[in-house]
Amino acid sequence: MLPQTRASSQSDSRILKPVEKIRWHAPSPVQQRRFWSHPLMGYLFSVLLVGLGVAVLELESYFFANFFFPGGPLYLVVALVAFLWGLGPALFTICLSVLALDYFFLPPLYQFNVIAWTGVVQTLRFVIVGLLTVALFVQREAALRRAITAEYEQHK
Repeated sequence: MLPQTRASSQSDSRILKPVEKIRWHAPSPVQQRRFWSHPLMGYLFSVLLVGLGVAVLELESYFFANFFFPGGPLYLVVALVAFLWGLGPALFTICLSVLALDYFFLPPLYQFNVIAWTGVVQTLRFVIVGLLTVALFVQREAALRRAITAEYEQHK
């Protein structure tokens, strides 16, 4: 064997340093949290995303007048918010989306009619599908947390 010099021992320590930092468990979702993934940011982004969804719906109704599905882009917004920020912001997004659908796309236009019986019937389908979508994402997140916790406990 060759005697180790000071330079070679320094280079060896740099090589071995990443190996020493290997974790045997995945970081928990709380440890992975970034500033944008905080639920408060979800509430703020849900307002912006619902506005974007309404803009897409306006363009859709302008370019495809015969093939117009109000609510389609807003379903995607609800799913995205539920995936990224969880239950609270997703429920807030459903409420905002229902108000936007009622105001911009359901007759009488540019009036809120959610409280009337016809408004409730027209928006009920959107609310039910939105709640089912949110439930799926919340269950997925709970299963992910259980799996991470079980893996952490196994390697502890």
